[in-house]
Amino acid sequence: MNIKINRQALISKLAIVTKALPVKTTLPILNGIKFITTDEGIWLTGSDSDITIKTMIPKELFTESGNVQLIDITESGGIVIPGKYFFEIIKKLETDVIEINTFDDTDILIRGDKGEYTLKGLPAENYPQIELSNVLQEFTMSTAELKTIVAQTIFSIAVNESRPALTGINLKNVGGSLHACATDSFRLSQRMVTIDPSVEDFNIIIPGRSMSELGKTLETTDPETKISITNNQILFKNAEMSFQSRLLEGTYPDVSSFIPTTFEIRVTVAYRELFNAIDRVSLMAKENRANVAKISILPEENHMIIRSNSSEIGKIEEIVKVTEQTGSKLAIACSSLFLLDSLKAIENSNGTVTFGFNGDMKPFVVLDDADDSNLQLIVPVKLDD
Repeated sequence: MNIKINRQALISKLAIVTKALPVKTTLPILNGIKFITTDEGIWLTGSDSDITIKTMIPKELFTESGNVQLIDITESGGIVIPGKYFFEIIKKLETDVIEINTFDDTDILIRGDKGEYTLKGLPAENYPQIELSNVLQEFTMSTAELKTIVAQTIFSIAVNESRPALTGINLKNVGGSLHACATDSFRLSQRMVTIDPSVEDFNIIIPGRSMSELGKTLETTDPETKISITNNQILFKNAEMSFQSRLLEGTYPDVSSFIPTTFEIRVTVAYRELFNAIDRVSLMAKENRANVAKISILPEENHMIIRSNSSEIGKIEEIVKVTEQTGSKLAIACSSLFLLDSLKAIENSNGTVTFGFNGDMKPFVVLDDADDSNLQLIVPVKLDD
């Protein structure tokens, strides 16, 4: 293999593919990144067996001002290059173009303007074949929608692995209605999306780490992403990227009975005013004992009061105007950080959000008034007198 490649283009793709490299592995070749040249450009692959990321650097970048050549391939080929060492070298080189040559079968010469480095590689044909087989379901969805699913659910997955299923995001399709759900038993985030109704029903759990990395990897420049599912793997693929992950075993709990559909009290407030108030209240949340926001709904005064206090730091009180309300007054408490995360998942900065309550110790929901497919649920905590 003999190539010249734009350094910035290489760095941007290495930053993606190195996310899949293992911290520790019994298979040394997985510490490397597989390079394969094609007519379109170069494919880079990294994997730790649980996650596999493939991304392509095209030969040319098409811009409004003209085409920019990114790769010049003198001799095609493939090689597995030690991933972390290679990435660090490329980041430190002070040059616009990197030359990469292989010699003696697996030795790799990396050359910039002011220096050159030699690394020991491995044959590309020795790299494990981690492609999907026996695909059961396959459908396409908007890449932007897929990124939104991740952003609006990922923060609610469980960190504690005592219930492994809760450490992932549940994707459940019923008749073309796809529900993406994450919960740690103290909060729940759900996004509903419509997909092709001809897709057969499925119910899978994708590891939280996989979904988090997928959200960072997806580029909305490619408008659609194909999703393929097998018994134990899922693949997200578009023109310049493929992201493959194992699925979690086990059964995800049925959360439908946990989500209220009617409310004794409904309160609507301006999103931006509420977000700024909760953001200030959560300043004290860095101390665990001050992580509770106390919310008082006062219908006769048309506002809600949000309080937080710490014996060591002090106290905060915010007043938020209520634009619409049904039901009686209420005092309830919850994690201010949970509430802030829920608001961050709402894309309605110039609109309103609605709270739905059924008492001071029953789960309540935060609804985006501009998008009923996004639901955030929080379990309250006992209110101190």
